[in-house]
This record gives sequence, structure tokens and C-alpha cells, in this order.
Amino acid sequence: ISHQENTGKTVAFFYLTANGSVNVRKSFDYVPKMIELAGGKYVFENLGDRDSRASTMNMQMEDFYVAEKDADILIYNGTIEGELNSVDELIAKNSLFADFKAVQSGDVYTTGGNFYQETSATCDFIEDLNKILTDSGDTDYRFIQKLK
Repeated sequence: ISHQENTGKTVAFFYLTANGSVNVRKSFDYVPKMIELAGGKYVFENLGDRDSRASTMNMQMEDFYVAEKDADILIYNGTIEGELNSVDELIAKNSLFADFKAVQSGDVYTTGGNFYQETSATCDFIEDLNKILTDSGDTDYRFIQKLK
């Protein structure tokens, strides 16, 4: 995978908090690096302070919308606030998601609850991402589920 060309596809990795804000990974975190290794591009290029110990940050939905509405792929981090079962559940959390490019094209995914529990399987997550980014047709994912 690491020898393949970057697909140029943009990926948003996030979850919605109980108070309605959006939690995203900072650009220098390991999740954006895994997206890059898989052949994608994390939408936020320079988000967060490198010197900060926190790997995530919250933002208002309106700011997230402006930055992410044209992302090619949305991945909802179902580990923290719970997995989603459908795109309709995502839209029910905030109706702005209906306008997102990835929602309209059907490129919305969620991670399972075991995502952070199996750090030894990082390569499997990168492989899952690569299957999505390259449209390989292989939908046998270990950590990701496509939402319908």
C-alpha cells in the first residue's frame, strides 16, 4: 500500500459529541497519518498545535461544515459516542450532513467500537482505508462499516 500513488481523495474522521459539537483529530495525530499511508488526504492540513498533548479538538458544526462538506469520504468515529447504523442516523444528528458530498455519493462509513482496543492491528485499519480510497470492490473490512 505504501508504494501506491496517493488517490487525492479527501477524508474526514470525526464524531459528534453529546452537546452537538464535532470532535476531529488534529492534523499531526496518528489517524490522519494512517489516512495518508492508505492513499488519502486528511481534510485538515494544519489543524491544532503540534506542542499540545491533546490529539483531538472540538469545533462547532458550522465550522466543520465549511471545512468538510466537500470531503470525498466521511468516517464517523463510532468508538466514543457509539456506532451509527445508517446515513439517516447521521443526518438525524444534524441535518447539515444531507448537503455533504460524501453523503450524497454514498461514501459514509463508521468505525466499530473496537477501533482503539486493537492497536496491534493498525495495518488492518490502513488496509480498510485503502480499499475504500481505491474503490477496490473489496468490502471485507475489519474496522470500518459502510453506512447505507
